[in-house]
Amino acid sequence: MIEDQLISFKTARWAKEKGFNKSSLSAYNLDGILGNFYEIVGENPFDWPDEDEPNYDDLRYSAPTQCTLQKWLREVFNIHIHVSNYYQNTKGYKPEYCLYVNGKQHGWSGNSDGGVYLFRTYEDALEVALQESLKLI
Repeated sequence: MIEDQLISFKTARWAKEKGFNKSSLSAYNLDGILGNFYEIVGENPFDWPDEDEPNYDDLRYSAPTQCTLQKWLREVFNIHIHVSNYYQNTKGYKPEYCLYVNGKQHGWSGNSDGGVYLFRTYEDALEVALQESLKLI
């Protein structure tokens, strides 16, 4: 069975800082431990909130799939991410993203020194593109 990859703890923290606050099946606690969105902080989703309860969203980072975060970046910030299969002496995956502002494209491919990042898996390349895209916001 094929399953979508969850974002990393690092990416989850950055996404929350940039306004991603959608609940998902999984979440990280403040120490980076992955678990069920409600159970990770001892929350019962059927309890009615009262004044003494903590703000559970302050105690966790949503851990959506990479595809969910990619879609959020596209729909909310007009950031389009593409991962290409890259052949240049070796096989690998190259992350790319484009941000469109007022009809003008701002893009990134590779790294700041002009080299090209190559990753063994599509998911590894996508994770880097997600992180780099969050830096633009």
